[in-house]
Amino acid sequence: MSENYLDNIDISKEALSIFHNTNSRVTEHKLQFFKIDKKRSGKKEHKTRLIYKDDNRKIESFGYELTQLHKNLLDIILSFSEKKGRIYNISLYGIQKILNKKSLTNGNFLIKKLKEIQSTSIQMKVGDMFISFNIINNFGYDKKNRNYFIEINENYIKFSSLFFNISYKKHLEELLKLSQYTQQIITYLFTFQRGHNANIDDLINKVIGINKDNITIQAYNRIKKLILNELELNGYKFNISLYKQNLKDVSIIYKRDKDIKILTVKNIKTK
Repeated sequence: MSENYLDNIDISKEALSIFHNTNSRVTEHKLQFFKIDKKRSGKKEHKTRLIYKDDNRKIESFGYELTQLHKNLLDIILSFSEKKGRIYNISLYGIQKILNKKSLTNGNFLIKKLKEIQSTSIQMKVGDMFISFNIINNFGYDKKNRNYFIEINENYIKFSSLFFNISYKKHLEELLKLSQYTQQIITYLFTFQRGHNANIDDLINKVIGINKDNITIQAYNRIKKLILNELELNGYKFNISLYKQNLKDVSIIYKRDKDIKILTVKNIKTK
């Protein structure tokens, strides 16, 4: 049997501290783990989706196709819960207040989304080694204290500790007020430690995965207009500005934000 690559990694206190204090993994944005919500999302069970592949590594997800809404829930859980080890405790009200979603008037919606996350696994192959693990190990509801508890899978913490981790907690509530399209553009820009300039069409294609060839021109222009309008009104909150050479050629300029912290574990130990 092949050795479990992640078994060779110790979860140090530093690794846990960084994981608990960050919202996101750079790899999630670079590899596009989370997609934009669609009407049919959450119904693609038992589907394997390729995330990344090179000569020695292959990363896939199996189960539900996780979306930006799942990502937002994980962001809130990681940022605003009471933490004890790998256990996160948070109230329904705490999630509802930050997410500002009407469908969270009761716990059924949250339970449904947590089940979808729990039912989805990350499958990783490195050389002859293969491992499959979930993001959420288990979760439950404490009726007496009106809290949800969520246990993050140890292998997911180890996996995440191999990559840079992003902290944008100070911006999270403002970020969640925007459309999912704009959220994905902004959080992608956060992964650049020295800032980044890019054409809006290139960003939409690279980050969201849509262009004028795979959706109608009308739909593409609606999405582009929405993103540009939201960035024009709110970009200053995230150190983002627009440079319009003409009506069709618009550049997005992100300057390094001191409140965005990108961290990595420096002392990962192998057994």
